[in-house]
Amino acid sequence: MIGLVSNGYGEDAIAASMAQAWAGQADVVAVALVGDGAHYVRVGVRPAATFPVLPSGGFVRSWRQLVGDVSAGLLSLVFRQRDAIRQAFTGVDRVVVVGDVWALMVTRWAVGRPVWFLPTAKSHRFMRHSWLECWLMRRWCERVFPRDLETADDLRVAGVSAEYVGSPVMTVSPPVDTVPVGPRYIGILPGSRDEAYANLEKIIAHLADCLGEYQLLIGAPPQLDARRLRAIAPPSAVWTQDMATVIEQSGVVIGMAGTANEQAALYGRTVLVFPGTGPQTTAKRFREQAQLIGPRIQCVADDPAAVCAAVAQHWESPSPIDWSVSGLFAQRIVCYNSQPGKYNDRDA
Repeated sequence: MIGLVSNGYGEDAIAASMAQAWAGQADVVAVALVGDGAHYVRVGVRPAATFPVLPSGGFVRSWRQLVGDVSAGLLSLVFRQRDAIRQAFTGVDRVVVVGDVWALMVTRWAVGRPVWFLPTAKSHRFMRHSWLECWLMRRWCERVFPRDLETADDLRVAGVSAEYVGSPVMTVSPPVDTVPVGPRYIGILPGSRDEAYANLEKIIAHLADCLGEYQLLIGAPPQLDARRLRAIAPPSAVWTQDMATVIEQSGVVIGMAGTANEQAALYGRTVLVFPGTGPQTTAKRFREQAQLIGPRIQCVADDPAAVCAAVAQHWESPSPIDWSVSGLFAQRIVCYNSQPGKYNDRDA
């Protein structure tokens, strides 16, 4: 039996892809530490426990955000999460944690034995793991699977049992929705947290002067209020909850998201970013994404004219997507479980 723990919307998607890859080979039990675990449900795994989203959305980058979460009940929530993991993972053979060191800490506290860890929150391309995080990974992790080769190399130098087996964010399944053929679509990724409403409003305001030439294709995460989102967008907007449809049909993407931005760029779309509302949509955060992913993430001035000019510059007829790469990371993790060391850094 495999136990999966994740602490975020993108992290849920990665963990759910592993649950799907393990189908038929092992029973899977999952715990979603942030939000409703909708990605698990889509692949036929109902989470054993889910938890409410705190004010930071699980993205703490300052003492102010931490204090806000503590005021909203963070401490009692941690104990409930620990108890839920402990109860759900009775009889589990392998525990896999997807997220940050906080998720690792709660899980290790609950299960009391080494785990596999996918540290998706950091990359040494933009933010190195601290000496304390490396020390904890050495003590608490049987294996660590970083999101890029540079991070894996650095962690090994620090004594962490790290191995790169591919990009964990390449989890998007082929499209399931169809959209009208003909329009020049701008893909919109407003994010999955509560600030998505304000960010969608800002995106549309910045595009006001160029909407006559393009049509909006908006990717709306299922946990957001669809009626509230639709009230913000123009009537001509096309809607989908399918990330692959946004990627496949868009000539350029405007993103206020985390993992979804990275996925769109890694699958070959240019993603335009500018500061929004909330801790995940700061200029600093988007610069980090650009450092992590490369030139497919384009930081644009927070100005309507600059955004419209960038759309005109970067829009290109959508090219075919190679969906066969989706899920390779999950398949390699499953294979690694039965044949440790099968994939090394140079194979991934």
